[in-house]
Amino acid sequence: MEPDHRDHFQLSTFSCRQDTWGANQTLNDKDKEVDHDERLRITGVEPGRYDAKVGYRDSKQCFVRNIEIKADAVFSIADKDLKDCNK
Repeated sequence: MEPDHRDHFQLSTFSCRQDTWGANQTLNDKDKEVDHDERLRITGVEPGRYDAKVGYRDSKQCFVRNIEIKADAVFSIADKDLKDCNK
């Protein structure tokens, strides 16, 4: 079975708790989608706490709450971190 490809990854300031999302970070990738084991460069985001929205080709969306983004640091999102998934 082919793993799910993520076709959008967006961040929202954690303290906001609104449906206002930042740019689609997946567009930073050369093929405009991210495999489950691929790294993605995040741009235009200040260090802080964010919610993340991860979207898939089949319209499924999942959320990860309260991610800490640090300057020049790597962070990861595992499948187990994905919550509140819908289809």
